[in-house]
Amino acid sequence: MLSISRAYFWILLYTLFAQILAPVIFKGADELGVLLMVLLIALDLAINRSFKRYAGLFCVIGIMATYAVYSIVFLNYNTTKAIALDFIIELKPFVAFFVGYSLAPKFKPWERQVLKGATRTITLILVFLFAARLHTVVLSHVAYFGSLIFMCFLLHILGSVRPDGTISRSDLYCSLAILAVGLLCTRSKYYGEAVIALFLLFVYRPGMFRKINMKQVLIVAAVIAAVVAVSWSKFNYYFLTGNSDTFDADVVQSFARPALLGGMFLILCDHPFFGTGLASYATYASSPSVNYSLVYAEYDLNKVFGLSEQYYSFICDIFYASMAQFGFVGIILFIYFFIWVYQKLRLVLHNENRYYFMVGVLTIVYVIIENVGGTVFTQSGGLLSMIILGQIASPYRTITDDNRKAILAGGYEQNNKTIITKKTS
Repeated sequence: MLSISRAYFWILLYTLFAQILAPVIFKGADELGVLLMVLLIALDLAINRSFKRYAGLFCVIGIMATYAVYSIVFLNYNTTKAIALDFIIELKPFVAFFVGYSLAPKFKPWERQVLKGATRTITLILVFLFAARLHTVVLSHVAYFGSLIFMCFLLHILGSVRPDGTISRSDLYCSLAILAVGLLCTRSKYYGEAVIALFLLFVYRPGMFRKINMKQVLIVAAVIAAVVAVSWSKFNYYFLTGNSDTFDADVVQSFARPALLGGMFLILCDHPFFGTGLASYATYASSPSVNYSLVYAEYDLNKVFGLSEQYYSFICDIFYASMAQFGFVGIILFIYFFIWVYQKLRLVLHNENRYYFMVGVLTIVYVIIENVGGTVFTQSGGLLSMIILGQIASPYRTITDDNRKAILAGGYEQNNKTIITKKTS
């Protein structure tokens, strides 16, 4: 019989390959991946009766269910069907996270080899598609190219870490080659992610920010400047000038993305606590593809090209705008979730391996940056990033407060200082 941990590994691989399938080839690839995760959770609950293990997931489901009831009973912005669909969509990344977090799997040597082989294979496939100019045909947009390559880079690093905490030179060079391939996407978001990845790989050392001095300040300033420099053109295009060469306040309303963000702030002013509810704003379920939300007409956004009922290409284009659905209560809970995860990553850094910490931090960076001009969090890239994040944080799921304080007070383990060895894995 297939073990739970073995099933988890194959679901992880499927989620990786689903990023190629999802955009054009198989639209339901994401949903199938989530279904497999749900079945795995159900199997674990049925066999091991491990209900306590999934307490965090049950809590998230409860919060989302409360928003669904609030949306149906107290508001009237969309249909029950659309709200139910958005409930599922918003829950997907958290299901992925708690699969990795609750099962706490550890890769076996053969699984590490398979994982590295899979990332290398996908990279070669994407290089071939790029060379044949078929990447936008298969992936529908060049942005998916960079997103998938970055995930391959993270998973290759994850599969390259050996039990003693080292990475061989050959695996490191291969990881860097994968990262370099992603530069072909020419996307500013990817360049920003790559800058931070190189900083964590070659500059950052555990404890370097314990005492802030001028050197640390200059290092951080240089990294921020580099990220802004490579990302500014995209930010400028998205939120300031659009297709024009200069900012024009008279036509700013014609830009869908700024209007979407502007509408978010107006909604938060009118519905500060719990927002406008599920399927109401900046989500797929609020678009004419499912049922057009009444919120857009209420705030005159139905007159904006790209957000109208006839032309709605940009409705589901900025994840952060959808926070208007949840109000400040939801925004605080969302931020708290990632702060809570980062506290787990600090334990990983102190007690395990800086490479795991690096992958965890870069996964959060990926989610933060990619959602500026997209909704990766609820798509295949978000599922994969969240399952990785959950697995990395999983060793500290049941840690006591005393043990946590002891780990944080005990400094950094020696394996955090061992960077690369010549011995191949």
